[in-house]
Amino acid sequence: MDKFLAILTKEFKSDFRNPYVLGGAGLFLLSTLFVCYITVKRIPDPATWTAIYWIVVLFSAFNAVAKSFTSETRARMLYLYTLSGPGAFISSKAVYHGLVMVILSLIAVLIYRVFFDMRIQDPTLFYTSVVLGALGIAIILSLLSTIASKAGNNLTLMAILALPILLPILLVTTTLMKNSIDGIDLSIQAKYLFVLGGLNVVSFALSVVLFPYLWRIKFRPTLRLHIAFKILSILLVLFTISAGLLVDVPALDILNETIRNLFFHVTSWFAMVFLFILSFAYSIRYLSSGKEEDDLKARTFVETGMVFGVAGLVTGMLWANYTWGAYWVPDPKLNGAAIALLAYLAYGILRNSLKDSIQRGKVSAVYNIFAFVMMVLFIFILPRMTDSLHPGNGGNPAFSSYDLDNTMRLVFYPAIIGWILLGMWMSEIRIRIATLKKH
Repeated sequence: MDKFLAILTKEFKSDFRNPYVLGGAGLFLLSTLFVCYITVKRIPDPATWTAIYWIVVLFSAFNAVAKSFTSETRARMLYLYTLSGPGAFISSKAVYHGLVMVILSLIAVLIYRVFFDMRIQDPTLFYTSVVLGALGIAIILSLLSTIASKAGNNLTLMAILALPILLPILLVTTTLMKNSIDGIDLSIQAKYLFVLGGLNVVSFALSVVLFPYLWRIKFRPTLRLHIAFKILSILLVLFTISAGLLVDVPALDILNETIRNLFFHVTSWFAMVFLFILSFAYSIRYLSSGKEEDDLKARTFVETGMVFGVAGLVTGMLWANYTWGAYWVPDPKLNGAAIALLAYLAYGILRNSLKDSIQRGKVSAVYNIFAFVMMVLFIFILPRMTDSLHPGNGGNPAFSSYDLDNTMRLVFYPAIIGWILLGMWMSEIRIRIATLKKH
């Protein structure tokens, strides 16, 4: 606790001695809101109002929070290493930035109320949403500004990392603020408050858990890349889960809310296919090089790919029960996916039946190459040659503007990247464990 208070006190003293950062953020806030007033000249609808408000506040946050880590000198960081541990350091930074963001956000509301005749039907819900949203933004930017500073103070990288990750918080917060202006009953908004509070707690916990990996590290390019993709995978998966359950989706006949399964079912298959491609490549490489490391990677990518394959199969069966009326129907793509997974299951059985390592590596590599080709045939080629209920097969159109609008694409494509990165991380852990057991 003493270390936490020491860092928190240092932050207050540092910004009061050099007020240009907070002063610049405040000036940016005032100037931008005044430009909005001159341009709009009247209060817009609540949805537009909240969108403009959080755009202004968000970029003010970049000015106020993002420069906290990037402005730290090497000498000051060495001093902070001796003063506190990683947990106290990131906690104090997050709390301080949270206070700054709450103050800036409330000031922005006051300025808005001066410029516009804004009537809020539920002030308690409105200001609670503002405070929780500001805290969430501050917590996430506190961690991401660390990554940017370790990557050579690259603020462009921070913006690229931050904007998609902040989207779930902004979506929930803007919904709460709009509903509080309209006066919608608090009981209906309770779920959104719970989600927003949960996002803040999860973000803070992740910051405390992940920051020690960035503490006292002199980054080499490869180490920086490894840590960056792990953090990015966690953030993208969290974004997929939260935004996938909250984002507005097209109201289509039969599909209705089950269309959200697209973010989990289809993306799991993407991750599975990507991992099987890597396994296929390492099997070819093993046949050429004979290195046990290549055989280990080929085996591990198959095992991890099977995890995502089973996840895709289960989520697909749940979706089929709601839309087609049964967990399993005689659909060629369903059957092809099951056959492909059985082929890879047989790959594991084959490996366990062979005792000699060289023989096991060569035989299983050959079978893996064969299984991959069969998987492509069963999943991507044969279903297109016959009738199928799946989109893009048997004359059915693939996902298009009919059932995949621009809002869903904002979640769908990051979800693909997130699940793939998570699969890579899982595979790396398994490879390291197997290497340690061997030695």
